[in-house]
Amino acid sequence: MSKQPVIAGIDGGSTKTRVQVRCAERLSLISEAEVSQSTNLYQYNAEGPDAVATLLDALLGRCLEPSHTLEAAVLATAGIDAQGDAERHLSACLRSRHLRALGSRLRVCSDVEPIDACGTLDHRVCVIAGTGSSTLAVHRRDGRVVARHQVGGLDLALSDAGSAAWIGHHAMRAALQDLQQVRASTLGAAMLEHFELPTDTHEPWRALRAVRLQVNKADLASLTKEVVVPQSAHDAVARQLLLDAGEALATDILAAARAIAAPPLLEVLAVGGVWSSNTVTARATQRVVEAHPNATVRRVDPAKGAATLAYQLLAST
Repeated sequence: MSKQPVIAGIDGGSTKTRVQVRCAERLSLISEAEVSQSTNLYQYNAEGPDAVATLLDALLGRCLEPSHTLEAAVLATAGIDAQGDAERHLSACLRSRHLRALGSRLRVCSDVEPIDACGTLDHRVCVIAGTGSSTLAVHRRDGRVVARHQVGGLDLALSDAGSAAWIGHHAMRAALQDLQQVRASTLGAAMLEHFELPTDTHEPWRALRAVRLQVNKADLASLTKEVVVPQSAHDAVARQLLLDAGEALATDILAAARAIAAPPLLEVLAVGGVWSSNTVTARATQRVVEAHPNATVRRVDPAKGAATLAYQLLAST
């Protein structure tokens, strides 16, 4: 049986990981798989490297056929922020039975880089708005990077403005304000229902104390999808949270664009579930186009971008 050379692009976010296997010659999609787990080592304890390797083996095992020969792979993952992060994640990848033989044809990079690989213009801004948020502006000249500038990317305590977790955090505050009769909205009752908390007490807001210390970043992000977006159709406070997210994302985009002296012709490459909200996208796009009249804002596929990087990696080795 003749073997088919393939490459793998792996998009590892904060709450899910997606693999695409593509033809090594034409980049056409062959198979893909997704799981609700992260490749970010720092979300695990001491078992992190083995957990990441097991996760990658499970996903690649679902995508690869006996007739495939994996020639190159790129893992683009959350958790690549400081010196040594990429090397630590690469070491974990090398424990995978599917990846360990690739050697120099295996690369680990930040989750922003495959977004950049989806761009076509010399000035581009890559913006992630999923569980967290991060923005990277890149200026290329003759295919070479001559300037880059990052905004955000330091987690919810310091950044993540406009992300799903950021929206969820502010939604919980708005719910408390409703329940304490500070500012009326439907978010108070919706939040109690979401967490299955009692509503028939004298001070129902006290029930939020039972969950406030148990809600992690992923839980906050899920509130955006499951509570805020549905309520925004008829609740002004919920809708304003989405508008505020669009404003926050636009602020980061424009700051990054200024740092690379971007001209009116600018492309914004968007990734993450927050961009599925028309309210968020419309507000962010409006702000960007006001400053850069010829700008475009479009959603791209980071797994395909990671596969594109794997394709380039294979060509260079």
